[in-house]
Amino acid sequence: MELPKFTQFVILFVAIFFSLGIKAQDETVNAIAMQSDGKILVGGLFTSINDIAKKGIARLNPNGSIDNSFASPLGSSGVNAIAIQPDGKILVGGIFNINGVNKTIARLNTDGSLDNTFNSTISPSLYLTSSILLLPSGKILLGSLIGVIQLNSNGSTDYIFPQSGALDMGFQSDGKIITGGMGASIGSVVMRFNTDGTINTFKMSQNFAISADGTTSIAIQPDNKIVVPLHYISLSYLYRFNADGSKDNTFMIGATGAVNKALLQPNGKILLGGKSISYGPNTLSDIARLNSDGSIDTSFKPASVSNGSVSNGYSVNTVCLQSDGKILVGGNFTAVNGVARNRIARLNSDGSLDMSFDSANSVTLLANGIVGSSYLFNLNTGTTPNKTYALASGNLPTGLYLEGTYAAIFGNPQVSGNYTFTLTATDSQGNQTTEQYSLLVSCPDMNITSAMPDAAIGSSYLVNLSSTGGSGSYLYSLTSGSLPPGLSLEGSYGAVYGSPSQTGVYNFTLTATDTKGCQTSKSYTITISCAGLAITSALPNASVGSSYLVNLTTTGGSGDYVYSLTSGSLPPGLSLEGTYAAVFGSPQQTGSYNFTITSTDKKGCQTSRAYTLTIAPSGGRLAQTSSLKGVQEESISQDLTIYPNPASDKIKIEAPKVRSVQIYDAMGRLVLEDKPSGRKYQALELEYDIRSLVSGSYFIKVFFDEQIKVLKFIKN
Repeated sequence: MELPKFTQFVILFVAIFFSLGIKAQDETVNAIAMQSDGKILVGGLFTSINDIAKKGIARLNPNGSIDNSFASPLGSSGVNAIAIQPDGKILVGGIFNINGVNKTIARLNTDGSLDNTFNSTISPSLYLTSSILLLPSGKILLGSLIGVIQLNSNGSTDYIFPQSGALDMGFQSDGKIITGGMGASIGSVVMRFNTDGTINTFKMSQNFAISADGTTSIAIQPDNKIVVPLHYISLSYLYRFNADGSKDNTFMIGATGAVNKALLQPNGKILLGGKSISYGPNTLSDIARLNSDGSIDTSFKPASVSNGSVSNGYSVNTVCLQSDGKILVGGNFTAVNGVARNRIARLNSDGSLDMSFDSANSVTLLANGIVGSSYLFNLNTGTTPNKTYALASGNLPTGLYLEGTYAAIFGNPQVSGNYTFTLTATDSQGNQTTEQYSLLVSCPDMNITSAMPDAAIGSSYLVNLSSTGGSGSYLYSLTSGSLPPGLSLEGSYGAVYGSPSQTGVYNFTLTATDTKGCQTSKSYTITISCAGLAITSALPNASVGSSYLVNLTTTGGSGDYVYSLTSGSLPPGLSLEGTYAAVFGSPQQTGSYNFTITSTDKKGCQTSRAYTLTIAPSGGRLAQTSSLKGVQEESISQDLTIYPNPASDKIKIEAPKVRSVQIYDAMGRLVLEDKPSGRKYQALELEYDIRSLVSGSYFIKVFFDEQIKVLKFIKN
């Protein structure tokens, strides 16, 4: 029967602690960590990789070959945890000997050498580090079977957490810390702590009765929900808890053989590593994947591990996700799906074995090259003098050449890529050996140097793009987001041009590609704002009963202005005609009125103006004007009727003794004038043909002997 990992961990602890100084055979990988450059840190209980001495920790190149530039001081070693700091330094936890001193935590420099500025006095006989958690404050949490210790950044002890052991840890978005370890009940297996280390109220033990022996994995989702495999003797059950510790009933709970590691992918899916994992009636093998709701991801090919043909007792201990979606797994196996893979393997994103990755690879890494730059590498070193070389298989990078007699690779690489090839070396005695080489050709550092200024709607816009660092001319493309409406990218000539037609904030990315195919990208944010609009019309004061008409005007926009009352209220008796831009009517009440009028142009740009209009009591006669712009005229009681209103063909005025009639359009332009005389002056009704007028609002101004009246009518 397969033992859960936490039980194996206790056995491993005893085995390591009492076998220091004794050479261990290659046994297990317990920890994997990815560096930002794609190299892979591997920790566990081993003394060599591919017959090269590497005790407890090693670094692999992206293809699985050993990075011999990394050399650690660890002696007899068992590494359970690795954490990479933001500065690239490496924290290792477990139990190991450094310069004759047993330690449970150490920090290495980026080349593997010991960082002597870090010094922890934690005794491995009391605390055997099983997990490491880097806190946002720069402090470090060590988890062990019997406790959690917080260290300062220099390794000194800061605080010992109460009542908690931790084989794995994580923190929620508010900084609260979740630990998982061994305990008598679910409430002691999974615990939550405040940022100061005090125990936080958690519903884990309050919602349902679960007796769990322990857990080896804590996975915290972006929504702070917690995925935990809980172990019971020889079985595991995978649960998901809400952020407060209550059970998430939307998540399917499945019985499994032994889940040692649960790892969240960015898409919410859950990778499982362990032994003989089953889910309901389905046997998923040793590496499996679930959907975010806990159902089986049928697109993933479950993988099994073994030692040759023997599968029982061999499991996956750790899982690590690369940025490209590929999956690294480590454990005590020697084969994956029957293919030889010694304790570490890489799967493709669909679960199939990545055949390009093998820690048994032996590849010599040559100095990197840069596209467009001179390159020279001498193959004859102090350990391999006086050899001649010939290309046995593969191809050199385009633009590079092998000078076999002088043992040099030289030239000017033209295309980026990772090139692998085999050379045959012949010494002075005629003896030949073959060796595989890898040469990485990278693009040079390129930059798009052009700034992209903000602009006003309707303005002319032109930015000529320029880049540095590449070869020859550049071709530009829009690779994410969108340009502001009205602007275009001319990729061949490198220009963003046009006239913005819509306001807003626009985010986009431009990519420049040089003649060698090398690329660089730059993200931009452009804000398109309205031009300087202003309402220029004044609103003069008026008196009760007077006829009032002011045509509104705006400058600076795109035309076709529409006006609206956006705060306050007009004096009773006055109205705003928004489409035809007029304030008109006859004030009915004295007072001082505050209001704001907003003008909106055809592009949606707006401007506002606040007004104060005072209405005085009626009295006095106002002078006549020939334009309705700014008129303010007193009305003496005089009967006046116009009809029909609206009208299509003719409009009639019913009033006696009319001296003059003027009709103005909404812009204040005089479109018709009549001065009745003789019989017409005496008539009670006047009729005017308006068929020639365009549809819209009009104002008719009627002059009597003692007064003037203004009324509005609509032409259909």
